[in-house]
Amino acid sequence: MAVTVITGYDGMVTWSGMSGKVNSFSFAVDVNAIDTTGFTDSGWRNITEGCKQATAVVNGFALAGSGSAAPITSFANGGFSITLTLQAATGCTISGSGLVTRFALDRPTCDSAKCTWNISFYGQPTLTWA
Repeated sequence: MAVTVITGYDGMVTWSGMSGKVNSFSFAVDVNAIDTTGFTDSGWRNITEGCKQATAVVNGFALAGSGSAAPITSFANGGFSITLTLQAATGCTISGSGLVTRFALDRPTCDSAKCTWNISFYGQPTLTWA
């Protein structure tokens, strides 16, 4: 499996009435390697490119006007689809829509609501280089 990774530090995540400020993220594109080895390949394995999937792990904070219960209410109502924009230190902007496959909320007393989103993009995300 081939993997391309971009790491970054800024951006926004929004879904179902809740939004978050990105503190850090990692972005990966996984490519399935399909074995096409045949009898005429002299014992050498051949592969070809299969399906691709883009994923991201995003760490950040729930924004102050978003409502204290908005992240949990969003999931309780089936709100797993999101839109996001991620900005890498290299000047690369990654944007698209996706499915939240995992969400964690850490709300210690007298501190910001820290959030982690694991995201699988729908189709191909848009990458723009500055």
